[in-house]
Amino acid sequence: MIVSKLSPLVLTLLAFVPPALSQNNENKLRRAEKYKPKPKPGPDEELHPHQGCELLLKEKHEPQAALVGASFEMSIANTNPDYHADNELGATASTCSNGQAGGYSCNAVDLLSLVTLQELNGASAANDIWGWTDAGSGREFAIIGLREGTGFVEISDPYNPVYLGFLPTATSNSSWRDIKTIGDYALIVSEASGHGMQIFDMIQLLSIGNPPSSFSATLNYNGFGNAHNVFINEDTGFVYAVGTSTCGGGLHIVDMNDPLSPTQAGCYSADGYSHDVQCVVYNGPDSNYVGREICFGSNEDTITIVDVTDKSNLVQLARRTYANDHYTHQGWLTGDHSYFIFNDELDEMRGGFNTRTHVMDVRSLTNPTYTGYHEGRTAAIDHNLYVSGDLVYQANYRAGLNILRIVDVGNSEFEEVGFFDVWANSDSANFNGAWSNYPYFPSGVVVVSGIEQGLFVLKYDPNSPTPAPQPPTTAPPTPSPTPCQQADFKLTILTDNYPQETSWTLDNLCTSQREAEGGNYQSTATTFVEDECVPSGEYTFIIRDTYGDGICCGYGSGSYIVEYNGNVVKEGGQFGSSESTTFGSCGGDPTPAPVQPTPAPVDP
Repeated sequence: MIVSKLSPLVLTLLAFVPPALSQNNENKLRRAEKYKPKPKPGPDEELHPHQGCELLLKEKHEPQAALVGASFEMSIANTNPDYHADNELGATASTCSNGQAGGYSCNAVDLLSLVTLQELNGASAANDIWGWTDAGSGREFAIIGLREGTGFVEISDPYNPVYLGFLPTATSNSSWRDIKTIGDYALIVSEASGHGMQIFDMIQLLSIGNPPSSFSATLNYNGFGNAHNVFINEDTGFVYAVGTSTCGGGLHIVDMNDPLSPTQAGCYSADGYSHDVQCVVYNGPDSNYVGREICFGSNEDTITIVDVTDKSNLVQLARRTYANDHYTHQGWLTGDHSYFIFNDELDEMRGGFNTRTHVMDVRSLTNPTYTGYHEGRTAAIDHNLYVSGDLVYQANYRAGLNILRIVDVGNSEFEEVGFFDVWANSDSANFNGAWSNYPYFPSGVVVVSGIEQGLFVLKYDPNSPTPAPQPPTTAPPTPSPTPCQQADFKLTILTDNYPQETSWTLDNLCTSQREAEGGNYQSTATTFVEDECVPSGEYTFIIRDTYGDGICCGYGSGSYIVEYNGNVVKEGGQFGSSESTTFGSCGGDPTPAPVQPTPAPVDP
């Protein structure tokens, strides 16, 4: 606990603080230690203010080809002759059938179209997504955040989307943008230094004659520089930017009742950095606050509830944490304002859990209680979720779009009713795949942003049959191992948070042959044992990390042990791009002397 590292004077002072305030301060100190502010970026840099952001940047985000359409059909002609793009309703459409839509795994969710990064102004990566429906015509538009700016796509015909154009970033490129709409305006914030808030008149999209166009912002609000997220309460006309360079990272409130004349209306910093927020005109069971404007903040290690009705007198009503919190990321209220369903971005990676969907009972705004969590089907990291009726639409990185039906929210009971997996072959706890989704179009279409893929236009079909679960295959009995008659090589490796970066080789120097190799591990914080019977000889073992930071201790506590004929010849975990050791002999095979174990690193 961080308090133990404070000076004796501070500890003495804390001893006289009332218990509730002392606990509040202790949580603040813990948060300050866990989430230290980053240095101010230069003019062409971006902020990445928390650990999830650091880990996302560490991930590889190479644009991926579409696993659907005519080109994909040609690439799989020899392995899947049953897929025919011409049979679908659009050039990149695919009905979910027998658990597949083109090359994507699915259940009860059809792919109507896909707009790739290349088609989105050749963007290098995507991030946030939101939607807008023109009230007069009913035409529907997706707004997708890109590293280089913002793209606008009409999806009124969801099988034939039209890329309308691109709004460049206000300053520099950034992996983070956040987008919301108020009336006929889109508001765009970013972690790009000095970006401010771009205000974009969506009405101009109704008359684009020859798309795509190059757009300019209608107006820029510069009351802050960078921001991590933005929320708009359309019922009151107030905007809440969070994670900004102002207000201690808390609520920076902007009056947008005149969208072309935005003014700062308030500032809330008492609970520090807020990662995301939802603000509503409260209409829930706590009668003391009905009709008041209430914000529910996902504040890194708590859900924090603030009465923001009087912008000059913002009042914190409650803050609650929960067991095994790692990074309280984002959430959404149920329609009756009784429960707040939220996600923790780092609990899957750090705790080794399957995807956890958490629930806070907020029927009393001054005394909320944590009810528990639902554990999902995969190990993927959950990122952004939205509630519509009794459905929860989740963008869960490598697992893609997951749709849960609320069964008994008071007991944290949900059932998965559909999914569309945008990242083929792996649902591991990594920062690739689906960033966010928008499920509020009147047509029922759901749009999803894939970091490496682009814009997915999807439709949940509740009448689609759920594939019957397959009975487990009984593995044949494992024969007893044959004793090694030559030399025994054994590698025990504990993976870090990025196991796919790790590989190793074992080369016989006597014969110039590679005797064994491995890698491409998919499970974090997992022990793998590689046991090989090899010819006696002299060997070089090399372990590699493609990112160049070893397997300990910046992103997990990985380690490895190499044994030869029962003796430890090398162990470690802290290295750069690679580490090697040579052992054995070509002239017979004297048993190598065991090495002394390397002491575990001690945190400073």
